Amino acid sequence: MNEGSLAMLSNYLKIAWRNTLRDRGYSLINIIGLALGMAACGLVFLYVREEIRFDHFHERAGRIYRVAMTCTTREDTRQRAETQFPLVHALRADYPEVERATRLFFPGTSLIEAGGQSFNEESIVFTDSDLFRIFSFPVLRGRTSDLLAEPDSIVLTETAARKYFPDGDAVGKMVRFDERFVFRVTAVIKDVPRLSHFHFDFAAPFAALDKDFFGGFTPDTVWGGVMSNYTYCLLVDGSQAASLEATLRDVVANHLRSKDPGVLWSAFLQPLASLHLHSHLEGEREPPGSPAALAALALIGAFILLIAVINFVNLTTVRAVRRHREIGLRKVIGARREQLLAQFMGEALCVSAAALVLSAAVIAAALPGFSELVGRPVAAWSERPLELAGFLIVLTLLVGLLAGSYPAFLLAGRSPTSALKRQLAGSAGPMHGGLLRRTLVVAQFGIAATLIICTLVVHRQLQYFGTAPMGFNREAVVSIAVRDQALAPRLETLKAELLKLSGVQAASACLRPPISNGGVVTGLYRGEGESDRIDVTMNFIDCSFVDQFGIRLLCGRNVQPLPDPDADLDLLLNETCVRRMGLSRPQEALGRKLRTGVRRRSGTVVGVMADFHSRSLKEGMASVVMAHWPHFFSRMAVTLRPESIRSTMGEIEHIWRSFSSYPFEATFLDDDIRDMYTEEQKTLSIAGTFAGLAIGLACLGLLGLAAYTTQQRTKEIGVRKVLGASVGSIIRMLYGDLGRCILIALMIATPTACFVMSRWLRDFPYHAGIGAAPILCACLAVAMIAMSTVGVLSVRAACANPVDALRHE
Repeated sequence: MNEGSLAMLSNYLKIAWRNTLRDRGYSLINIIGLALGMAACGLVFLYVREEIRFDHFHERAGRIYRVAMTCTTREDTRQRAETQFPLVHALRADYPEVERATRLFFPGTSLIEAGGQSFNEESIVFTDSDLFRIFSFPVLRGRTSDLLAEPDSIVLTETAARKYFPDGDAVGKMVRFDERFVFRVTAVIKDVPRLSHFHFDFAAPFAALDKDFFGGFTPDTVWGGVMSNYTYCLLVDGSQAASLEATLRDVVANHLRSKDPGVLWSAFLQPLASLHLHSHLEGEREPPGSPAALAALALIGAFILLIAVINFVNLTTVRAVRRHREIGLRKVIGARREQLLAQFMGEALCVSAAALVLSAAVIAAALPGFSELVGRPVAAWSERPLELAGFLIVLTLLVGLLAGSYPAFLLAGRSPTSALKRQLAGSAGPMHGGLLRRTLVVAQFGIAATLIICTLVVHRQLQYFGTAPMGFNREAVVSIAVRDQALAPRLETLKAELLKLSGVQAASACLRPPISNGGVVTGLYRGEGESDRIDVTMNFIDCSFVDQFGIRLLCGRNVQPLPDPDADLDLLLNETCVRRMGLSRPQEALGRKLRTGVRRRSGTVVGVMADFHSRSLKEGMASVVMAHWPHFFSRMAVTLRPESIRSTMGEIEHIWRSFSSYPFEATFLDDDIRDMYTEEQKTLSIAGTFAGLAIGLACLGLLGLAAYTTQQRTKEIGVRKVLGASVGSIIRMLYGDLGRCILIALMIATPTACFVMSRWLRDFPYHAGIGAAPILCACLAVAMIAMSTVGVLSVRAACANPVDALRHE
């Protein structure tokens, strides 16, 4: 670069700096707006980058597949992530394409005792050595090979080891599981990375589980059902997946001893890298991601940046009139068009670069809040910093070029004569003046209004989920986990003690409350054959359950205790179940003898219940069957008196500790129901946050635009007042263009938001609809915010003394 070029560059930088200082307010608005837009895009980039990298940390990820099942009945077809227990043996023995195979069985919450401490833990998996030969979980201490080879061995993660053995090495120490099994720690591994579709803190050998643990059946011989068991295989060659899937499809049917023509199981393969975003099967171990939600989040981030860019373009173009003489003089003394383009584009890039620095600080400050917003930790700046830095630098260049190109071409394209005659705005044509600015304002507020309407509709739907009638009493109900098997014979005694408390209204033992994410999904057979089957959700209850929850009986009676443990069960069916049996009236079901899929136990229908929601309102009404079978009781449901909940909970815990050494574990039913809508709550939080940011950025730009426009029209306002114009007429004049822009923006935003939200709501069988209230509230909010943003400036300009505006003319 020669001296002339360096001098010219230095001159451009000086001019850019002087222009920035001369219009500090507008420059600050541009920099802050662009920084917030770039920060929003940077945060979204971090999140999207992680979502598409789930499970990529495994060294052999390209050859790892999960086996899943398609279950076809006469009613429907469902795909499940869970598989049969013996499948892993078939993969190893019968399919040469499989190099290794393993199963992961998650038994649910269990009591862990070690190092003098005891906790109820959920992150427990029973598996085998192939888990550590297929997946990459580095060993920190202890044995490095043949992990879980002995049936009394156990592997802990680093976090679990610190939790139970904070003062020493966990290797060689003993761990007790559910007061039944004792394991010896043989290794400590690194924590399972957060970008994994499954997690665990304790890995124990599946071979340690005995027949009694599974309630009397041997899991390795049962092909007919699935139960929290997941099967993975490592292929010799990843390209063999299609051929293996074809031969594997009928593996369950080939091994079933007694064929059930009413149920057909078919296996298929899923690549490991696709599980988080593209697998939404029943029984997923952890909630998967959503490609649609990811795309929507990326689009919203882009819209936020677009609003910031629009602010820059608007403020730069309205300020262009100040530079007409500079441009004219430069052209008169020989400045070429490309030199002027370079100058103005360079100024835009300088502003964008300043915004880059500020955006990095905003990202660092906002990352904890953003992590809470999306529901999981997002990588900090220190993790893969070059990727984020590269993204922000590219974004800076794109934003600078995009935001600066139109003003640069507009300014550099004027002839010296028109520039010196102050004809820049007038001679440029309507698309280069007010019309373009009004179009950009419409786009800004249209985007903001769309986001606000969507946010209000999501909030309306969540309110509906929280207040819709469920068909049973749900207020002040506490669900207490009963995991202590030694407590099973004493549940009636425990219940009697709880009922003595003045703060307890009712109590009952059951498998689960009326509504939950769990439950036993099985078959109900209407005849002797296997083909006459319907799918039902079974719950096991005591005699107080129906009255406690206010479940209405349409006909028949409540269940009663069995006179003989092997006698036929008393069955309660809901209306949906009766209809799926092909019966037109509830009374027709009474007295019918049916066979359940739970240990092929038979029962007699003694009553029909009114339908109630046993699942979240995101799902349709299920066929529900209830029976009195104490063997399956694992919960104590207690209804409290609302006025003494806190003190009663303390009394309940005190009674619990006198019955069991297990930790007291209780949740409120309302909280459990609320947890069913975590994804929708996350959607509301994200939409609300970005909607607020969008309207804030739009108003920030509008404030700068209004300030500049009002300043430019000071003389016009003075002349109008001298000629007799009232303050009100001047305010209406200043508000006129803005009002029209806001009206057009709302007219565009309303159908757009309705279209988007109607597609979102159609996934819910029960929904509140869009309604007029969210639309009206959003329109009023946007109009009032926009008007109040420029209101102070407009009133001040209208009330100003015309002498102050005209004294220098």
